[in-house]
Amino acid sequence: MKNPKTEVERICGRVFLIIFLLILPMVWVRLFMFGEKVDPFEVEARHAEKMPTLTMDNFLNGTFQDELESALSDQMPTSEKTRSGFLTTKHIIFDNLSWISNRKNSKYRLVADDIYLYGGDDNLVVNSLDKKNLYLEQNASDIAISADYYSKLPITNKYQYVITTDDVKNFDDVNDSYIEKLASYYPSFKQSSLSIPDYDTYARYFLKTDHHWNYKGAYQGYKDIIKLMLGTKEPVMEPAEKVDFKYDVVGSRSRIAFFMNIQESFSAYRFAFPEHDTYISGQRSEYGMQKSYFDDPALRNGTGEINYGIFYGPDVDIVEYDFKQPEKQNLLMIGFSDTNAINELVASHFNKTWIIDTRFCSRAKFEEIISENNIQNLLLLPNGRAYIPIMPIEAKGYDS
Repeated sequence: MKNPKTEVERICGRVFLIIFLLILPMVWVRLFMFGEKVDPFEVEARHAEKMPTLTMDNFLNGTFQDELESALSDQMPTSEKTRSGFLTTKHIIFDNLSWISNRKNSKYRLVADDIYLYGGDDNLVVNSLDKKNLYLEQNASDIAISADYYSKLPITNKYQYVITTDDVKNFDDVNDSYIEKLASYYPSFKQSSLSIPDYDTYARYFLKTDHHWNYKGAYQGYKDIIKLMLGTKEPVMEPAEKVDFKYDVVGSRSRIAFFMNIQESFSAYRFAFPEHDTYISGQRSEYGMQKSYFDDPALRNGTGEINYGIFYGPDVDIVEYDFKQPEKQNLLMIGFSDTNAINELVASHFNKTWIIDTRFCSRAKFEEIISENNIQNLLLLPNGRAYIPIMPIEAKGYDS
């Protein structure tokens, strides 16, 4: 029997393509007469894609074509209404067919593209454990090569902490098979993971409309990491206060399932960090806007919308912390956006810390940091979506 979800996407995709082709000539007229649309889309909480600049490199590697397609789709007249109708139609069909597409006796309810509600709750979750196990099988050689690379780095102490997310769990039958398989590639590493024994624990640790952990999950991860690396006797930082902001969280999943209109106010812990210096890509600067939101009355008491990246910091190639504690060791952390919420916390236990995002840092720069600094500790922080790959030869730059 055909998968109703796949059939729905195929039909809706054809409808949207027909509408797109009919309106396409009007796109160029609109661009010529009025310029590019820059206002954000309300239904997806993002800005319209701009027309890309053509270069030989981006044309040959295909990124120009992809960016052009996205830009034309966003820039066409009535694009917001068309997109809204398209997504709403998919939601209606998903809602009526979810009883077919879900597994028998499952508490998952399909509400959008790969987005579910579980057990009648209002957390937007995914259910892709089968895909993740297949991913490990299909990428086994690449994972082994990457694990071998990090295992052979000239750093004495090596650790891995897996940030367990919902896409490596099936809450109908929770197990840690994926995490155990991933861990098996790093036998020389001391390892641990964020414990998610059931759905209720996941709901307590993660944002409702986003794939990132919330302040509770991040704090638990920080405590786990310090215990893993420095033992139970190492004191952890205690929050100076918990702040419940008036901002509504806009997450990656709410952009897909915008019609669910799930509300969640943003909360965060404030910590009284000792004096230290922060560098972003080598330039001294504040990372993220935590301090501003805590200290500026206008921001602290403001209203509107906020997201994880605005508060905790954008994804960049290198963030460096110098806590000026020469009696302590140095640390090299490697992870993705999940680490942004705990960078400063973990770094406060070391002298100098470098946080690397492999998507944006070049291998040459990474190996230069190791060769020029006395680094005793390596910490890998993969999440449920991917292992830690080897950095590209050339840096790709970073998102601002």
